[in-house]
Amino acid sequence: MFRHRGLVSVPWTTAVCILFCAVDLNESTIIVHSEDQCAIVGETIRFKCSTTNPGNDAIEWRHSDVSGSEMKLVYSLGVLDKSFERYNVSVNAETGSYNLIINNVMSEDAGTFRCNEKDSSTEYKDARLIVKEKLLRS
Repeated sequence: MFRHRGLVSVPWTTAVCILFCAVDLNESTIIVHSEDQCAIVGETIRFKCSTTNPGNDAIEWRHSDVSGSEMKLVYSLGVLDKSFERYNVSVNAETGSYNLIINNVMSEDAGTFRCNEKDSSTEYKDARLIVKEKLLRS
């Protein structure tokens, strides 16, 4: 906190949190989410998602390929769909963190990933994944 001529000024990060981190304790809200990412085939990436309701196992992860097909359920109620064998969800129930980790990224992973509150059509955050092939050196 800074003072100048009787005015109180707070660091911009605090101001941003004041503006964007308002929480309604009666409802879960997704408060941390990932930005769009670009990965090279073979890398490991992480999409972040946190909710205001720690301990609530109501976060789902979904994926739609680059064609925009329907969102396939990747993770729900603590269960990871077996068809996403290179994926993992790192859960911290104390903080409400449900981070999606994709190991050995492949081109078919490209598309949109959605972190959403289970049974909510309005409480979700999307992030896109762009996957690039490795450059071969000759």
